[in-house]
Amino acid sequence: MNTASRTLIAISVTLVVVVLALWFTNRGAVVREDTAPDNLQLGAVHAGATVEFSARFLVSSRRHPFDVFFERVLDRMPQSSVPALSKLHPKNFRKPPAAVDPATLKPSIQTPAFVRVQKTTVDSRTNWYQGRPFVTLDLALDTLRPGDYSGEIEVTLDRRRAALPVRVKIREKPADLPELLIATTPFEAYATEHGADFETATALLSALPLRVNYLQALPPELKSYQVILLADSALVDIGESEVARLRAFVEQGGRLILACNAFMVRSVTSANQVLADAGMQVVDNDYGRYVTVTNVAPDRLTRDVQHLEFHRHSLIQISDTTKAKALALATNSQSGFVAVSRRNNGGEIVVLTSSLWWHWLDRFKTNSDNARLMQNILLRD
Repeated sequence: MNTASRTLIAISVTLVVVVLALWFTNRGAVVREDTAPDNLQLGAVHAGATVEFSARFLVSSRRHPFDVFFERVLDRMPQSSVPALSKLHPKNFRKPPAAVDPATLKPSIQTPAFVRVQKTTVDSRTNWYQGRPFVTLDLALDTLRPGDYSGEIEVTLDRRRAALPVRVKIREKPADLPELLIATTPFEAYATEHGADFETATALLSALPLRVNYLQALPPELKSYQVILLADSALVDIGESEVARLRAFVEQGGRLILACNAFMVRSVTSANQVLADAGMQVVDNDYGRYVTVTNVAPDRLTRDVQHLEFHRHSLIQISDTTKAKALALATNSQSGFVAVSRRNNGGEIVVLTSSLWWHWLDRFKTNSDNARLMQNILLRD
């Protein structure tokens, strides 16, 4: 038997094996897909804190395992045979996803014992993930028992599977620990694809002498909190009743931090409703792409802060200097990008014109005092 004959036989055997593999297993293979974010390291929280978060599952960016297998086999074939063999690619044997009503789909969900599912939403969009459905979970932690917890939240739908690693440390709560509310929680399904983007914020918050609570929305009761950081959809969606409750919180001596800018549509409008009598207003426009601020006003909130970096921020105009003060000043102006309004009873409103405040911390973590400023405005003296 000559070399050409042996080669032909080898190719024929390989083709038979490939076709059989496709026939019996191509349709039934489980495809491992991704989540957004890709992991959640939630840092350290105190026992009894409320920790809510969300994530997207089955955001397909990985290739089908049989596509990978076939292409590896193809790489070992003679180049002259590749055009003909390519017609046997597994994707040619796989039907495109059929149109389906997402409301009729029932994904299988498995969570570790310290995570509970609050809401499941199945959605599909023609321009996302080749039109295949994806799943969004609203989730919360069980924080009653101190300890180190880790596990995976797994979602399976129609032989597609995605798993989100989650890790958190729950500490004992010391007596009289002040309460901080963050709404909207930064750990949100559409915030980022990369869990590492939260690391700077979680490291800072984990180190503070505060019991940090992460909520999806502003709760009806605010009296238990000493500091509230309001951003994202929780700020965008406030109505008259929420504005009244936030003002009452400040009048009772609380510190309210509003993170807003023109980039987060409607966040400036909502912030200005709260600021109606605070001696300052935010301009609903981008001030610039990147700005470095070294003109920092002396204040207890700017202690050890000398250099700040901003991106796509908005300008805060000071209209009454007896009520409000710019802390990170714009060039040749009394206006700025961070400002505070103080009440006689000790209540304060701090405005930071970086709506994605956690991203603002991470983006400039190596070349600014942004984290120090955030620490100062989160901690009450």
